[in-house]
Amino acid sequence: MAERTEGDLADPTTRDRLAILLLAVMQFHLGIEITPVAPSEVGFFDVPKVMRALALGARCVDLLEGWRIWPDAARLLDELRRD
Repeated sequence: MAERTEGDLADPTTRDRLAILLLAVMQFHLGIEITPVAPSEVGFFDVPKVMRALALGARCVDLLEGWRIWPDAARLLDELRRD
């Protein structure tokens, strides 16, 4: 299994939603500093708000799924829009 990093968790195309939820619980509720860019907090986790956000996020469509940027990187934006 590949090693996971905070960058992996920030990837909007990740399929590991539980890892993102656990990161938030540890960082903002249990006071465990997972990432150095945000201070850890204790009790700063509103479960009803999080559950609503998860439900909304589950309904989102990933517009980038299946798209690979590098074959299109050299193409003009107008050309990509026509395709």
